Amino acid sequence: MNPRVTIIILSYNRADLIPYAIKSALSQTFTDFELLVLDDASTDNTREVVESFLKDPRVRLITQPENIGITATRNYGIGIAKGEYIAMLDSDDTWIDNSKLKKQVELLDAHPEIGIVGTFSKKINFRGEEIGEITAKLAHASIRRNMMFRNQLTQSSVLIRKEALDKVGWYDESIPIWEDYELWLRIGMDYQFRNIPEFFTGYRVHEGNISNISKEKSLRAYTIIYQLYKKKYPFSFVLLGKILVKKLLLIIN
Repeated sequence: MNPRVTIIILSYNRADLIPYAIKSALSQTFTDFELLVLDDASTDNTREVVESFLKDPRVRLITQPENIGITATRNYGIGIAKGEYIAMLDSDDTWIDNSKLKKQVELLDAHPEIGIVGTFSKKINFRGEEIGEITAKLAHASIRRNMMFRNQLTQSSVLIRKEALDKVGWYDESIPIWEDYELWLRIGMDYQFRNIPEFFTGYRVHEGNISNISKEKSLRAYTIIYQLYKKKYPFSFVLLGKILVKKLLLIIN
């Protein structure tokens, strides 16, 4: 019998942080899940660290023979997932409340029109200390109205209906960054959004300046997303404004 939920944790050289992500998943009060740990050909001791959790039969470690990148690895995980619902958890993030999955599953079970449900998040630093909060709109209409202002669904917080992924398609591997944002927008064309107003997720903020390469990727991604959804979501001019500002900043720098 297949599990209700597939949890996907993907990692590349995060041996120091991935145990916290795995422990937070295994501590959930909702227990009918499989946990797929996808190692994208790490060169550190990620494999040895994860192997210590394999005594739990719900945990599977899949190691890629070569690095294929974050988006392709996520899609690989979706392809082998057996769950009705898919939970994404990046290896540097954690779930900070053990009722997270339970409440999300109950909501999706009760509302088949909802394709994806997220939660509020606490920002944490490398040491796991709280340094801020991420909140968002709650109901579908308000989330949809604000999606062009900023992404309203944090990647490591979401539980996604597998049926929705199969219908609209998985992560777009041609988008250089923010591929999650584009996928949420695509899901929102056929299903409703929802956020639970509780801090269930710990989102780790990494210190350091963003490189020009990352800025260029961000600009390309936002330009693609704008072209795809400018006529499908309200207030698309806001995203266009972000694109113009990013272009200006790249020229100045």
